[in-house]
Amino acid sequence: MVIDWMMDETTSRSAEKSCIIYVRYMENFESKTSYYGLLELDGDGTANNIVKSLVRLWEQDGINPANTCWIASDNAPTFTIERDSIYEGVVAKLKQLFSIEYIESSPCMAHSFALVDGQKPIRAPCIEKLESTIGEIHNYFGRSPITKSMQHDHLSYFNLMDIIKEKQTVLNHCRSESTSIMGPTLTSYIEATELGSFGSFKIKLGDRVMFFNDCRKHIQRLLQELDKRFKPSIVQEHLSMLFDVQHLIKNKNELDSIEYGRRSLDILRKKYKNLPDFDYNLVKNEWESFKPVVFDYKQSLSYDVSEQQIWKYLITFKLSTNNFFIDEYKNIFILLNVYLIYPTNSVECERGLSAMSRNQSIGRSRLSIPTLQVLMAVRLLLKDDIRRKDTETFFSDTYNKDVFFYSVRCQQIVEKAFLSWIDKDHSRRLRQVQLLTDVPVGCQPTKQARSVAKRNLSIMNLKEICKKI
Repeated sequence: MVIDWMMDETTSRSAEKSCIIYVRYMENFESKTSYYGLLELDGDGTANNIVKSLVRLWEQDGINPANTCWIASDNAPTFTIERDSIYEGVVAKLKQLFSIEYIESSPCMAHSFALVDGQKPIRAPCIEKLESTIGEIHNYFGRSPITKSMQHDHLSYFNLMDIIKEKQTVLNHCRSESTSIMGPTLTSYIEATELGSFGSFKIKLGDRVMFFNDCRKHIQRLLQELDKRFKPSIVQEHLSMLFDVQHLIKNKNELDSIEYGRRSLDILRKKYKNLPDFDYNLVKNEWESFKPVVFDYKQSLSYDVSEQQIWKYLITFKLSTNNFFIDEYKNIFILLNVYLIYPTNSVECERGLSAMSRNQSIGRSRLSIPTLQVLMAVRLLLKDDIRRKDTETFFSDTYNKDVFFYSVRCQQIVEKAFLSWIDKDHSRRLRQVQLLTDVPVGCQPTKQARSVAKRNLSIMNLKEICKKI
């Protein structure tokens, strides 16, 4: 089973560094995203320590690192720095440690678009005036509907690149020498104030040539940031060529061609040739026989049906008539799973951090990371179990009643959290605090009474008291 990991490093209210982890996987022919865990980093948020903590968690849970295909993050250098740099990021270290070159870094698209205007221009008087004029650009890139659309879990790669290309075209148009883009009102105002007056008002003109040049330079920086943060992904492009439903709908006629998809498949099978259970050679024959299946099914493809549903419907429909359908195209479905679990953003990590802040509120800021991990598991993984109540009816001599109790799985988690909290080997409570659970099993409680009898003060006792005074 192929896996995608989504990570985000943070600092808690108690000034402890941690890394929240989400996992994306396939279940019932659909991609699922679920909370996985919270890594305790012991104050060290470096890539090396994150990898060590992550590997320790994988070994504890029996996870095979070779099944990892994607690592999603919020563009933090800790995760994304390439191997050829002086400092290696988490992705580069995992590639080197496990010799899995097919792991790809997946920066969050929503973060990337919001950070396009993050590179502030050099402070200068003309730049100060420029920022006051076009200061809304930052709000556009940070809070625009485009940023919201990039938070969608199943954003198509081709649709994303079309959006970026459209914005680049608009910015290039704004960078042109023509003043017609300013609109008729602003253009007429500039022409009317060439002599330093506007009607009966005297105005102080700035260097308008410098102002326009600064505008163009600022727009040029925005274009450079777009090119830097939205580089084309060869892997994602070729995966989309084979499995993007919207792209297949637009190119229905090409799908029937013999050559369609062969080049993309060659690139992908070389990329994932060391992926567990993936047959480098057999996938070629599978693709040639799989194309007619998709071509016959294309008549029912519609823009109204989501990508996840279409592939699920196709597989379910074929399984109803052929029980060996998945086995016949096992390698194709491995590539399909790699495509479907591709994360376009790390929004789930942000939601997890919000839940973490609600658990570790100001009043509970002393909660340690291990305790917080248990609370997060209960909140995010057992939320249905907490709300669900099972009913057991029993009868007594005088009445009957319903006994409501939470699910067994939820009860086990709560008991485990309590046992770990009272364990003396854990630092979840002050060691000076004595609990009833610390008392040995065979201990018999006795009442301790303080003697109230008066004592005779001897001469020696009086001398000791005088010394203390």
